[in-house]
Amino acid sequence: MISIVALPDPIINVPYQNGALVLPMAEWMAIIEGKTNLPSEIYDTQHLLWHLPLSTMDRKFGWKSSIWKDWLNHSSSDEFWKETFYQDKLKNIHIPVLHISGWYDDDLIGTYINFSTISNNISLDQKIIKN
Repeated sequence: MISIVALPDPIINVPYQNGALVLPMAEWMAIIEGKTNLPSEIYDTQHLLWHLPLSTMDRKFGWKSSIWKDWLNHSSSDEFWKETFYQDKLKNIHIPVLHISGWYDDDLIGTYINFSTISNNISLDQKIIKN
């Protein structure tokens, strides 16, 4: 199996980084949700990311997002996220895996967690590439 920049379970990295909301995710959502990717330059992000309350940040970026609301309403590892968790199942992987990520990728942590978890649970080859 080849795993390329695998996110870890939610709350660890996206949309929360160890429990803290990653505010630039608001810009990312505004750029991609429900439309063709837009250039990030259309937003005054440095100004917009200071907007409060967070519950209306989506509107400040010019869109209404049910996903943004869900993220704000579920800031911990609750039932909302449960079906997206997969790292507790890594112990069930019994095949070699090539893990790929980049040195400067925001989601590099998932690659390292998955590599070390699978490597500790099985004796099959696990390789990691960072470019």
